[in-house]
Amino acid sequence: MDWNQNRGTYHAFISLGAMCQTAYQLRRLGLRRFSGPLDWFTSASSPKVSHLLKSRFNGFMELNNLRLINIVDNHYVLRDITYQVDSYHDFPVPYNINQLHPQFKEQVDRRISRFLKTIKTAPVCFVRTHTSSSEARLLEQALYDISHKDFRILIVNLHKQWGKGVIYEDWGLQRISSVTIPSGRDWRGSDHHWDLIMKGFNLRI
Repeated sequence: MDWNQNRGTYHAFISLGAMCQTAYQLRRLGLRRFSGPLDWFTSASSPKVSHLLKSRFNGFMELNNLRLINIVDNHYVLRDITYQVDSYHDFPVPYNINQLHPQFKEQVDRRISRFLKTIKTAPVCFVRTHTSSSEARLLEQALYDISHKDFRILIVNLHKQWGKGVIYEDWGLQRISSVTIPSGRDWRGSDHHWDLIMKGFNLRI
């Protein structure tokens, strides 16, 4: 689907990952109404996210699903091994993970509940980075089963090719549009290029 066909007003814009950049940019652009369940996690595997959606987040971030994989910036990095989703910001060192988990899981569950309620409304625009056309189709199928049918998926992939700006693509998929933009200087991405691609996308007041 051509990117320009999706410009318009939506009831909600929701990040599907794959990293914090998506939620950060939606918030910066004034398009993010609330925190979603994938906003501040890293979810590198699009097929696993599709599985997560199909299961309606069953077992997501349960304590027995979490494994310690690293320590970054004085925080434990914990991975949900079922869905391959990583938490980088929720468990500061040297606090006890078991003690922190109940409050963390309560917050996650609130976000899941709000997400599942919101996607029953229309129209909703989902945004995700680092996703191929075949992976995007899996996301579409998963969302079709659990949400209002009037939704769109924007795939924003990133490149590091000097001299190239925005590359619009048309994968020929009904509800999915794709674009590739410069990766920017850090995890937040390029504000300028996000401004360009999201011009004409508005949040319903």
